[in-house]
Amino acid sequence: MFKQLILAFSCMLFSCVFSFAQDQHRTENEPITEYFTPAKSEMIYLKKTFWNVKYVKGDKSYPLGFRAKNLLKEFENCPEAKEEMIKYRKTFNAALLTGLGGIALMVTGLTLYTDRVGDNDIAPNRTEASLYLGGAGIAIVGSSIGATRSFNQLNKAIHLYNQSVAK
Repeated sequence: MFKQLILAFSCMLFSCVFSFAQDQHRTENEPITEYFTPAKSEMIYLKKTFWNVKYVKGDKSYPLGFRAKNLLKEFENCPEAKEEMIKYRKTFNAALLTGLGGIALMVTGLTLYTDRVGDNDIAPNRTEASLYLGGAGIAIVGSSIGATRSFNQLNKAIHLYNQSVAK
């Protein structure tokens, strides 16, 4: 009974973490073309797809790439946007490592519990439960806060780039 409960909670947790990560990228910034028509072909905005985010420059859509490495090439001429993009990548890495660390703690707690239990259905002790629940909390809170911060920095970098293009 307890094993099924832990398994159901784990599945629910992982689906929440992954759906939250998807929702962080479900933003559509409308291009500001009515104000800056001469620079329309150089402006960048994000476009959501079902699985990921793409950036649009002019009339062409490009993949964002892991940690937005494809977009970093576009910011070579704008030092403010490039600096913000580097902050985005650092924050993204921290959020990714926090989520993976939380998942590692959860797996450690489950491993300790299953090694001790075997086939018997007994309750976990405090160490196992603390590792599992602490890892769940770190995975959810740490990765969600980090994903939100990093995506805000990505939007700020795009905004800075569009401002420099419009000048």
